[in-house]
Amino acid sequence: MLKLENISVTYGRKDNTFNALENISLNIQEGEFLTVTGKSGCGKTTLLNVVGGIRKPGRGSYFFENENVLAFSDKQMAKFRNLNISFIVQHFALIQDRSVHDNIALPLIYRRMPRKLIDEKVETVLKSVNIDSKRNKYPFELSGGESQRVAIARAIVTEPKVIIADEPTGALDEETGHIIINILKELNKSGKTIILVTHDLELAEEGTRKICMRDGRII
Repeated sequence: MLKLENISVTYGRKDNTFNALENISLNIQEGEFLTVTGKSGCGKTTLLNVVGGIRKPGRGSYFFENENVLAFSDKQMAKFRNLNISFIVQHFALIQDRSVHDNIALPLIYRRMPRKLIDEKVETVLKSVNIDSKRNKYPFELSGGESQRVAIARAIVTEPKVIIADEPTGALDEETGHIIINILKELNKSGKTIILVTHDLELAEEGTRKICMRDGRII
């Protein structure tokens, strides 16, 4: 489904450079639940940004379902992300002055879907993560676990092929973190490909495959 070959990313200029990724090669099969571990600064988030089409590497190739992603224009890349990939991040990234319903609806509004269809899809995902009673609440009225469920609902409402989760349990207590992981596992069972970055080695074992990174490399 997804193939990275000899991906390298360098930050900085001239004599002040840092290799965030060095010759990364990685294949991810459809339906995998891949977990990525490693110390801070090892390149995990940069790897996710390359996979998610946010960062273009300096060298290497990236194929998604046999399409050369790195050959896309900016407009094509935006469309690629919108159709195929959703992100879940540690601090939820919810819009504070919009309701739960409207936060989840936002990516569908970008697709210019009819309002009735948007409402139906939002209601379905609200129920799937068990927060339908919170639809009219605002993010500041939610607990951390509830906020992350909203973020997950927003990520899956577009029916992406790949869900990228960057430390989705990092701001949560242990019990709530396990609830979030179980939601991700259920999504994986339903066919979603999931790439999860975590510092928690116990949670990393919940995936179907685990890789560890150090100094910009997969070790």
